[in-house]
This record gives sequence, C-alpha cells and structure tokens, in this order.
Amino acid sequence: MLELFAMKINLKNIIFVVFITVFFLSCEKDETQTSFKNDFIKQSVEPAIVGQKLEFKYALGTLIGKLKSASVEASIEGFAGTGFSRYSIYTDRGTGIDKNVLTVKDSITNGSVSTVQLVDTNAVTLRYYYVIPEAARGKKVYFEFSGINTSGDKVSMRTPEYNISKMDMKRNILLKDGGVCYFSIADMTAYTKEQVDGQNLSGKIDFVYLYKATMGMSGGAFGHSIVSLANGNYVTSLSIPNSWTKLTTKMEKRIDNMKDGQLKGAPPTVFIDDIDLENPQFNSAADYALTLSADQGALVQTQDRNYTSYLYVNKVDNARKEMTISIKRLKIE
Repeated sequence: MLELFAMKINLKNIIFVVFITVFFLSCEKDETQTSFKNDFIKQSVEPAIVGQKLEFKYALGTLIGKLKSASVEASIEGFAGTGFSRYSIYTDRGTGIDKNVLTVKDSITNGSVSTVQLVDTNAVTLRYYYVIPEAARGKKVYFEFSGINTSGDKVSMRTPEYNISKMDMKRNILLKDGGVCYFSIADMTAYTKEQVDGQNLSGKIDFVYLYKATMGMSGGAFGHSIVSLANGNYVTSLSIPNSWTKLTTKMEKRIDNMKDGQLKGAPPTVFIDDIDLENPQFNSAADYALTLSADQGALVQTQDRNYTSYLYVNKVDNARKEMTISIKRLKIE
C-alpha cells in the first residue's frame, strides 16, 4: 500500500504559528514557563532515506532579555551537512515573497550536537537539516532541541521517534541506447557494453535499455523499453557474448497505480515506502517492460530476489534514444 502524506492544518501547526503571539499576551510574565517558549515542526513529509535530509523548523521566543543560543542533539550522529542554517525565512508582506534573513552569528556541528549563537532578537524560527547517515538505516531517530536566553533560562523539547527507511534511492540516471544502457540494480548504475565486458560485470546486469520505434517486421510499438539479457526475442541485435551471464529479471510495467513524489522531484505527495517493496505482487510479470513513457514506471525484482525496486521514468527523448530514470531499491533480507 502506498503511503499518502498530505500537509494538514492541525492544532500543532496552529500552535507553531501563533504561540509566540500568545505568550507575549500572557498575564503570567514573571514565570519562565510562560515567558520563554519553544516549539518545532518537521517539514519533511516523505520517507526518510539514507543520504537525504530531514528538515525541521525550530521556534524560540522570550520576554526576558534576548535569545542567546540554540542547540539540537540527534540520537544518531548525522552525516556531513547536518546542522542549522544561518538564515531564517521572512515573508515580505508587500510582495508575498520569501526572503532569507540572517539570524545566526555562528553555527557549529560537533558529533551529534549542532549549536548556534543567535543575533540580537526576542523571537526566531531556525531551520535545521539532518542528513541521514548509513548508521540510521532501518532504525529510529529522534532529536532534542533546546534554547537559552541572556538571563540563563532554558527551554527544551524532544521530538517523537522517526523511522528511517531501509531503502536506497538514486535520481536522474541517464540511459542511452547503444551507450550506457546496461543497468545493475545492485550498483544502481548504468554501464556501457565495453565496461561490462572489460570488468566482467554481466552477472550484475539486470536489464538493458533499448529504443526503437517499432518491433520491426511485426510493426508493433517498442519505444523506450527495458529487457532482461536472458530474453531471446528483444536483445538479439546486441550481439551479447556467449560468455556473459544472462540474468532473468522479473518486471511489471506500472502506469497509474504507483507514483512517487521523491523520484519525480515534484508533487504528488504520494511516496513509495519500504512496505510497498517488501512483498510486491507481480500479477503480470515478464522479463521485459516495453513502451515506457515519462511519468510511468516498472516494478523490478532481481533474479536472486535480493532486491526489489521501483523504476520511475523522469524523461524520454526519441531523437537522442535516451531515457532518464530514478529508482528506489529495497534489499530483501
């Protein structure tokens, strides 16, 4: 089942937007818990995949003194690039255009802790990015945010635990007929025939990309297609050496019932998650998927069943005989 993520207006979001205003109007201004507040929103809605970013907005506001610093500690140390942005976002009321505003004097990430020294202000919404490391694959991760004002008061907030996917993802892979057209799901890489032959990679090649307008004498459409090397009908023109291993890869073309905003890089806010690749249903499986077009895809499983993947077609080019794909891959344990 595909997971549908939609941004919904809820109490949490409303509190985040207005909490600073509310506490400034509070009559109990002498108490720390009402004069210094914090809150957060997790901006990322898609599955959390190794190498990708989780984005948070962390808001602080104080009635006593000014804001001094903020920090966040991740339960699992993030990869390079983890940390706070030095800029917050300000929406110009006149134009409605978002602008970056410098709100951080210094930003440091040391291990699992990221810390910032803040500019002279009473309220701020910071942006924090967590680059998901390999160490977090298939695990849960949480974060503890905190802030300090110039009076020495401290606030903190711990997030829920977030599941990190077991999947891998790679986007915008160019396949070219007669060129980089031999694809390995294990490597998530396309190779030329010369590379496959020279590096003895045929045992890793799950399919080859081919383009031709028709099937030839039969006149049927062929178009942009992916075919197993073991297929006896569609790869004869490739003159594959007899010494090559010729894997039989299970494939099924998917047109409307599988979409993914991460692979597409744009809406819809529908995403393929681990569960969609764990026990896929190949009701019309073959060792090929023909006439693929942009915004279509194919469910693909390797011969050894070590990997199940979803291949999404970002772009096709008839004149250049090229197809650009993105892929999500799950290693089956």
